[in-house]
This record gives sequence, C-alpha cells and structure tokens, in this order.
Amino acid sequence: MAKPKKNQKANLYLVGWRDACDAKDVWLTLKEMTPGRLGLNICYSVGWLVGEVDGHLVMAGTAGADEPDRNMITEMGGVHSIPLPWVLFMKKLSYKLPKKYHVPLVAAPEGGAA
Repeated sequence: MAKPKKNQKANLYLVGWRDACDAKDVWLTLKEMTPGRLGLNICYSVGWLVGEVDGHLVMAGTAGADEPDRNMITEMGGVHSIPLPWVLFMKKLSYKLPKKYHVPLVAAPEGGAA
C-alpha cells in the first residue's frame, strides 16, 4: 500500500485486525498465560482509507470538506493507526452518492506526496 497521493479518490474499507489484549486486571502465573486465557481481540473497523504511514494502516471514521471546495476532504476524525502485521483482511466497500454530490477526494497531507 502506498502513501496518500494528492487528489486520490476516497476509498471506504472494512478492515479486520488483531488488537492487543490484557488479562482483565488479574495476576496470572506463567502457565496461565495462554491465548485462551488472555482472549483474542479481533476488531472490525469501517472507514476512509488514508494510506500506509510508517508501517501502519491509517484510516478515519469521519471525513469532512471545508468550503468552498466541498468535494475535497481536508479533515478527518476518528483516526485509527493499525500496525500492518495486525491487519487480517481489507475489503473495499462500494458506495454511490446522490448526483448532487461528487465522489470525495482526499487531499495530500502536509509534507505528504504530491
């Protein structure tokens, strides 16, 4: 996956990924420290793909566009940074906007690729 590029189409993804977990505030012996005891946290996130940055998949749950160019995403919220080795799968989701809206584009980040 490449770094974000200027004016790329905003892509929506479903991502499955492993998350770090803990033993729920209890002390365990070394024998008790098994994946079954600690649990296995698998998470699912849906969001706008920003790209790969320093070995992490970066995606945002919310994207916004300022006036006057409402078709250029310039701000994002609910940003996740997931280490790439933790990513289990990625599925691109399709969407269709009403005709009065255009497919949003992602602006290149500050100091990002042009």
